[in-house]
Amino acid sequence: MTSSCLTDIGLFTCVSANKHNRSPRYPTDYNHDTTIDTRPGEKAILNFSVFSNPPPIQFTWTNISNYMHIPIVSSASDRVIINSTDGMSSSLIITSVEPWDSGYYSVRVQNEIGSLIETFLVFVDINTDPASEPSTVANSDSGTERVVGDTVGAVCTVIIVAVLLAIFLYRKRQKRNGEYTILH
Repeated sequence: MTSSCLTDIGLFTCVSANKHNRSPRYPTDYNHDTTIDTRPGEKAILNFSVFSNPPPIQFTWTNISNYMHIPIVSSASDRVIINSTDGMSSSLIITSVEPWDSGYYSVRVQNEIGSLIETFLVFVDINTDPASEPSTVANSDSGTERVVGDTVGAVCTVIIVAVLLAIFLYRKRQKRNGEYTILH
C-alpha cells in the first residue's frame, strides 16, 4: 500500500515462498563414479556430494548386500570410516578392502524438504595378483561387466550342479527298481 487510512484496519496475511529451497540434488557440474573396482588390501573411497537448501540433516550409508547400516561414529582404528567434512558431501572409506566388502552400498541424504539416494558398487577383484600391478584406488565402470560375468559363471555352476544331481537321482531310482546298469 502506498498510503493507508482508518478504513484499512484489520488483519493482513502474507504468503511467501523461496524458490531456492529444495530437497537435496546433485550439483550442476557433479560427475562421479558409482563403480569402485579394487583389490584386497587397497583403500576404497566412495564419494558423494549434493547441493541442498536447507542444508542436509544427515547422510546415512548402508551396505545393501549385507543389509547393514554403517555407523556414523568411527575411530582411527576402524576399517570402515564415514567422513563428512563440509556438510554437503560425505565419503565412505574402506581402509583395507577384504573380499567380503564386494557388493552394493547406498547413501541417503535428507534435509527438511526431501531426500536423495545414490547406489555404489564395490567390486573386489580377488583374481588379480596385487604384486603385478601398481596399487591405486580404482574408480571405473568396468565393475558392471565383471558382475555380469560372475553372474553368468554362477548360473553355469548352478546348472552343472543341477544336472549332476538329476543324474545321481536317476541312477538311485534305477538301482531301487533293479534296472541299474553300468555305463562304460
